[in-house]
Amino acid sequence: MVRAMIASSVLMLFRGGAALSSVRVEKASTNALQYFDTDMFANKSEPLLKFTTGARGGEKDKLVSIDCPSGKTVTFPHDGILLERGPKRILWCPNAKVGTSTIYTTFAHLLGEHPSSPGEARSDGQQTSILNLLQEGRMNKLCTGITFSFTVIRNPWDRIRSAYLDKINRVIFVPGHGDASFNQFLMAISKTDPASMNAHWQPISHRCVTTGPNRFHYSKVYKLEEHFEESLEEVFSHLDIAKSRTRAAIEKIGRKNVGNSDHTIESRWEAYSDPATRKVIPEIYHDDIEFGRYKFTS
Repeated sequence: MVRAMIASSVLMLFRGGAALSSVRVEKASTNALQYFDTDMFANKSEPLLKFTTGARGGEKDKLVSIDCPSGKTVTFPHDGILLERGPKRILWCPNAKVGTSTIYTTFAHLLGEHPSSPGEARSDGQQTSILNLLQEGRMNKLCTGITFSFTVIRNPWDRIRSAYLDKINRVIFVPGHGDASFNQFLMAISKTDPASMNAHWQPISHRCVTTGPNRFHYSKVYKLEEHFEESLEEVFSHLDIAKSRTRAAIEKIGRKNVGNSDHTIESRWEAYSDPATRKVIPEIYHDDIEFGRYKFTS
């Protein structure tokens, strides 16, 4: 029995905003993209996206608890997905602007797919969302066989600037501003409930429940800034994919959606030059900063 949320409310919450298996699945029933908000996985060919939604909820609403036949109860982040290869499967909670396109594309390549874009890699039917399993009544799939779980985090100052450069004034517009500056964008999100934020800048701690008394305990939490390629080698090794194969795939396809931002201290000072807006990130992303031990100057 699922003790979580009604499917429709789960989807609404989702719109706000270190384990894998590899059996070929039918795209009509298991494609995680069907249940993922286009806000998170947009590309240049997609229509305008919402700045916010009407979603509300706390960390408990971001988790799904399942009573298994064995008598035990398992809990997962409801925004998580299973990456599958044969009898192996691992759990991943993806975060926009944190290497998500690279992970999807690398995984597709390792499975023999050759997607022409990150969006195609996401929709090739090789992943199953937690929400999909709930809606299809296949919750027991979550009771056994998932031995590894992971998510990837990123310095919030860099992530939010990347979201602005990649999305704002292109496919997402700040309410009341036809051509919003970075400072205007920061002031707008400072007045937004994290639960209703577009997924491109929703706090990772909220989306993937990395902090708090009800936090989800991942097998591994990786940092985008620290040995990202090596992290993916380790992730996919849990699907019995040799690290050398993963490294070769990454070298062949390269990182996706890197954008124009960089991680230097100089670039941060330039972007966050206004003292008033410089306070926004520590206030909204306090948990992400504390969890990742991030600092503005490092």
